[in-house]
Amino acid sequence: MLALKTLVAGLGLLIVLAMTVIGYGLMKKAEDPDFSFFGPSAPPTPVVPTVAGLAPFGDIALGLPGDCVIAEAALVAESRMLLRVGGPGPCARAVVVDLPSGRVLGSVRAH
Repeated sequence: MLALKTLVAGLGLLIVLAMTVIGYGLMKKAEDPDFSFFGPSAPPTPVVPTVAGLAPFGDIALGLPGDCVIAEAALVAESRMLLRVGGPGPCARAVVVDLPSGRVLGSVRAH
């Protein structure tokens, strides 16, 4: 009978210990979503400020000749930019860029 009481007390202690570890893990996970008990946790994700709700999009290559210049830029929609390109010869055009994807949606040239 004593062995059964000892077994029940030991299992009860293990249950309390497991609940404590689970509670601690939930608290740490709420503070840091990358928290992990096993293995290295991921480095913290940097917080990058955004302008008008847009995330950084890096460099966008327009594919224009080297002597072309961007004469004017205007935000025409929440996520689209209109660029007026100037310069000699075939440079004169308007280019529409989708900022979240960084894709050039199209260009308009006057012949």
